[in-house]
Amino acid sequence: MRYPLYYLNCDEFENLVILICNHILGSATIPFAKGKDGGKDGKFIGKANKIPSESSPWNGKIIIQAKHTEKINASCSESSFSRIIENEVITAIESLKSRTEIDFYLLFTNRSLSGIQDSTISKKINDATGIPTILIAEEKNSKCI
Repeated sequence: MRYPLYYLNCDEFENLVILICNHILGSATIPFAKGKDGGKDGKFIGKANKIPSESSPWNGKIIIQAKHTEKINASCSESSFSRIIENEVITAIESLKSRTEIDFYLLFTNRSLSGIQDSTISKKINDATGIPTILIAEEKNSKCI
């Protein structure tokens, strides 16, 4: 059964993301208060439970960002999401990197994501910042969630 995530507001979506991160990263996931977030809605420092896999989990400073839309049938292929990646996500990661606050980046969205866009977006972020990134979207399946 699928839940229409666009029914959630931004705060509810961020809360859901933190609950998911408690499972895939660990209970030491730290959410941040509403407000200017500097490109991070939460963080986890340590060895993750299940990301990117149980046999080879990330270990370090993991930044969590949630990008929610209330638009029905929104897609990661839209130019508006590309602008978010270029103008917000990459800029925030570069700033976090300059302060040595990040080793890995988890980006959640309730937009649909095609296989081609998944590779394109992750590569774009990684090429621009050098930070390994996983994009988790509404229609992207993951064994660890």
